[in-house]
Amino acid sequence: MIDIGVLDPLVRIAWLLGAVAFVLGLIRMNSPATARGGNRLSAYGMFVAVAATALFLLLRPSEGTEFPLEI
Repeated sequence: MIDIGVLDPLVRIAWLLGAVAFVLGLIRMNSPATARGGNRLSAYGMFVAVAATALFLLLRPSEGTEFPLEI
């Protein structure tokens, strides 16, 4: 199993890279000449962030099946 101490920084770096790619893609969408590439860059950024989150949720150590907050 992967240690959470190693996994957490890697996921945070992936989130940061995904956010940077998303913002740069939004900036590129301002011009019609670069809008298609900007849209693609934004989509790749969000894919990286979602994939990192999914891997984090799948590989984190399980703490049980109960919810952390009780209502």
